[in-house]
Amino acid sequence: MLFEYARIEPGQAILVRGAAGSVGACATQMAKEAGVSVYGTARTRDIERVRVLGAEPVVESDGVGAQLASRPLDAVIDTIGGNALESTCEALRRNGIIVSVVRAPDEAYVRSRGMRAAYFIVDVTRDRLDRISAIVQRGTLNLPVGEVLDPRRREDRSPHAGWRAPQARKDRAQGRRLTAAAVIAVAGKSVVGASRPLPLVPAKVR
Repeated sequence: MLFEYARIEPGQAILVRGAAGSVGACATQMAKEAGVSVYGTARTRDIERVRVLGAEPVVESDGVGAQLASRPLDAVIDTIGGNALESTCEALRRNGIIVSVVRAPDEAYVRSRGMRAAYFIVDVTRDRLDRISAIVQRGTLNLPVGEVLDPRRREDRSPHAGWRAPQARKDRAQGRRLTAAAVIAVAGKSVVGASRPLPLVPAKVR
């Protein structure tokens, strides 16, 4: 998302929409580690968390693009979608890019503004998983675990036939968190670390 789609580089500036969430928090930290200036949107109650993660917090709103128009950005990393997605063009430099893991941006509109757009959900390779695992093992990635799901409980089971949310036990916390990091940062979805129950997304690792 950050490096192969947005192709961020040290010294650039980006906006992470939903920076306090599972995906957004990982994107924020990985961008900061890469030497990028990060603005992060969040609800008012999560502003301090976004600041702790290393981003300059911005309250999420329909006019978030206008809020940042005076600080041109190289990329917008979108983890929440919504009607405000295209409005972030107002904050992008010419030829900047919106990368979303929620919905496809209106490409015709984005191109009319001289910018680019990309959308993906799952794109997993062993190399990407290895790189993310290395970051977790170095201890530089703070992974939020918002909820632990137990497949033995009916209410925690995924509505997708054949797929169930995993159980995470304390004695396996490190391994579960490592798995969560890989899914969050590569696939754009999370089960362990989700703010609400999410179904597993079927994916093949290349």
